[in-house]
Amino acid sequence: MVVKKNRFCPAPAPRPHFYFFLLTSSIQGKNLFHNISITTYQICPRPRPRPRPLTYLMSCDSPIIVSLNDLKTDEGYPGLKDEILEKAFGPNSLGIIIIKDLPIQFVELRKKVLISASKLANLPTDQLKSLECEKNYWLTGWSCGKEKLRQTNNNNNNNNYSIPDDKKGSFYINCSFYKDDKLESPPQELVDKFPNHLTYTMKNIWPPEDENSGLIGFKQNLKNLCNLIISISESVAINCDKYIKSHYPNDYPSNDYLTKIVQNSTCTKARLLHYFPNYNYNYNYNNKEEEKEEEEDNNNLTDLEAEALSDDNWCGEHLDHSCLTGLTSALYIDESKGLNPHHAAAAAAVVLDNSSPDLDPDSGLYIKNRQNDKIIKINIPHDCLAFQSGSTLQQVSKNKFKAVPHFVKSGNNNKGKSIARNTLAVFIQPNLDEMVNEMENFAQYSDRILKSNH
Repeated sequence: MVVKKNRFCPAPAPRPHFYFFLLTSSIQGKNLFHNISITTYQICPRPRPRPRPLTYLMSCDSPIIVSLNDLKTDEGYPGLKDEILEKAFGPNSLGIIIIKDLPIQFVELRKKVLISASKLANLPTDQLKSLECEKNYWLTGWSCGKEKLRQTNNNNNNNNYSIPDDKKGSFYINCSFYKDDKLESPPQELVDKFPNHLTYTMKNIWPPEDENSGLIGFKQNLKNLCNLIISISESVAINCDKYIKSHYPNDYPSNDYLTKIVQNSTCTKARLLHYFPNYNYNYNYNNKEEEKEEEEDNNNLTDLEAEALSDDNWCGEHLDHSCLTGLTSALYIDESKGLNPHHAAAAAAVVLDNSSPDLDPDSGLYIKNRQNDKIIKINIPHDCLAFQSGSTLQQVSKNKFKAVPHFVKSGNNNKGKSIARNTLAVFIQPNLDEMVNEMENFAQYSDRILKSNH
């Protein structure tokens, strides 16, 4: 099914709007819904200067799904075939692969950690503030509204506007413990070598684990889940290395580049993400004065600024600056039901299935294809992991492997509801002293990226 949206105005929420649909269909063989095209026009009092058509593909151009067993390369196993890797990461791919048949402990660990994301984000404001670290771009501990991913341009005066992503909260940790369980940051010799790169050298900050916070076991559960994801990423990396060295031997630093990064890097980062319910985008809204200022700012948005907010309203479009990003499927939680269920019935009320009628089907992760002309909704099953390519891999491979532009939508039907979205991303990336292009090591490259979006 192909759904084309042609919008002629940003239509902020308070304005009345009307829809009409042009539906065309063709029947080919026995497949009644083989080719359905829906064009949506939205009418509002004043026209937008320029239409911006987008194409949403809901069922075709889907990511490749493989079994973890298919990635085995030891004991005579061949690993993934080249054509599979080509479809996953090649020049005409989506740049993403989904892995199924994961270790049995994954499902329960994922659920525990992602429910805890809501508990963490609902801590009192003073406790969340104590978990922030401004001097390293808020990339250790808690961060909310510090990242500026969404940008738009006002044609009247050529000013660029950077819009803070305050609709999500993040909890960052360094994953050096994968290499050495005692580490909470890179080893001291790397820290001493890069004294001005606190983004990756600060020690982890952890929230209190007590009955009041509801976060008992949080640290160990999160570490265990990160370790599991990184260990699975090693199988992905081995197969990617095999593919890259056979096709682009002159454009790759070494035959086992990605594999060595997974095994040896102490700068891999994890990001536990909490996308706030639409009625409470920013945890600072406990302050009525700040809430009033935010409302006034929203009322003063230009059409172009409102347009920038319309599609990526949970997380602005961006590229990960990792080599690979391991990503769990999202867990949707109705926070009005409480965050501390004590029995199965209560737990079922809190956690929403992806088919729940309370959840907007348009809500979720979207990526752009390599041609930059289609936007594809990515549905990751709850018992699977996705891995997508990042901009560091693009740098290292001399643009042979492109980073994946992606964003997150909340969906219109979630508005006014207490539905939050939680997920975990693990960014597999080099040590700070690893060169990623002819001019920059990872410390210099990541610093340039972070200065542009914070």
